[in-house]
Amino acid sequence: MWRTYRGLMTVSWREAMAFRAGLVVYLLSTVFPFLMMGVWLTITRQTDPAGLDAGYFISYYTAAAVVNQLTSVWVIATWDDEIRTGQLSTRLLRPRDPVHQFLCQEACRRALAGAIGITALIVIQVTVPDFGQPRSIGAAALAVLSVLAAFALNFLMQCVFGMLAFWLTMVRRVYGVWIGIGFFLSGWVAPLDTLPDGVRAIAELSPFAATLATPVYTLTGTISGAESLRLLGVAAIWIVILLVLYRALWFAGLRRFDAVGS
Repeated sequence: MWRTYRGLMTVSWREAMAFRAGLVVYLLSTVFPFLMMGVWLTITRQTDPAGLDAGYFISYYTAAAVVNQLTSVWVIATWDDEIRTGQLSTRLLRPRDPVHQFLCQEACRRALAGAIGITALIVIQVTVPDFGQPRSIGAAALAVLSVLAAFALNFLMQCVFGMLAFWLTMVRRVYGVWIGIGFFLSGWVAPLDTLPDGVRAIAELSPFAATLATPVYTLTGTISGAESLRLLGVAAIWIVILLVLYRALWFAGLRRFDAVGS
């Protein structure tokens, strides 16, 4: 019996380690907003960064934690594994692009994970005085659109990098560098309100701000409707760019696909 358990534990440990990258990203993204909230609350005890008080950072990072639960994906691991191992060849027998199945899978996972978070956020917004929230039904609708746009951007960015697995063997590491840049430009490390004007302008024109800062600002009512529409416009442009890039890489990759069994 001991040998049986030892063998099962060995296999299970290897499987767990195979998903270590996704686990690390998930744990960091779950804990990170509260860690940064603590950092900024400590700073506000000594000064008012960009004229912002403690309540701003509590609202911001609480909303950031919820946005993360609603929009984070890890489809790059699926693409990487299926392309490298040749499992993709089975999916190619079906009439539809496998991206549609991956999209449905990720959407259902986010819906389950985010349901509790969004409920908690609404309760906090209703019961806690001065906690940021949308100022009208129209603003709430823009908040929903910004969350959907953030999910779409995260999904498409990972699909684009996943396509690189047709040519590269370290796709997740390459994506890790990209997402590391995103940690600074999306508003994770510091809200865009605290950045110099030039840096903020660059961040808002990048795809990263729309994955976190924009939905957070709309959920907490920090920006006006006109500003929300402007930022959503930037997000829409990036969604189109990434979709076109994904399709181009997908067809180019298929021509190169020579995995065993393909």
